Amino acid sequence: MSFHKHSSKILLLIIFSITIVIMALQLDNNSNLWDENVKLKKELTYYQSKIEILENQITYISNLSNQLESQLESQLINYEKLKCEFESKLIALEKELNITYSELSKFNNSVSKSISSSQVLNFLREDTTDKIQRAEDFVCIHYSSRLVRNSLDKGLFSCQGVINFIVDNNELMRSGHSFVVFNTTDLGLIFVEPSNDRVFLDLQIGDNYCNKVGWNCNWKITQLAHCFDEI
Repeated sequence: MSFHKHSSKILLLIIFSITIVIMALQLDNNSNLWDENVKLKKELTYYQSKIEILENQITYISNLSNQLESQLESQLINYEKLKCEFESKLIALEKELNITYSELSKFNNSVSKSISSSQVLNFLREDTTDKIQRAEDFVCIHYSSRLVRNSLDKGLFSCQGVINFIVDNNELMRSGHSFVVFNTTDLGLIFVEPSNDRVFLDLQIGDNYCNKVGWNCNWKITQLAHCFDEI
């Protein structure tokens, strides 16, 4: 009887121990499951944040793409507009150019390049450029331009010439001057000081221009150029 009682107690202790072990294992498993769940939640949160960032980037790129497409479309419209304006202006310029060529051809035919010295002298006697008073706003370039224009109006070809010179042999005092040149069939080049119609047939580097035109000064020529240089 006593043996049976002890056996029952032992059996109960064994069952209780097994139960405790099973419960401990279950708790341990539950703890591991909890840790895994926490880890998975963290990973899920991480990837959700990544997905959100990517979605924002996609939205930004999409908006940027739309803006670029809009700008490109606007630029294409402007390009077409500018192209049409350019083509219209080009056509107008071609018409003007044709008119200019026509007028230039008529002018060229009306201006004689084969002129005599007597024609030049007669023109100078009639021309009034030399009668214009020199002023701050009317200097040598204005005299020569006026005389050339007037000669062309009369059908006589001429051009401006220019010199550079030093004043009173002082290298520090340099300046320039403009005059007019005709190329004649009998005397060759004729140089004209347009402010007083003084005519001379020879002009070279080293000359005193003032002596050529009757002025009381000393302009030693250091450079000389005109449209008949190659003749």
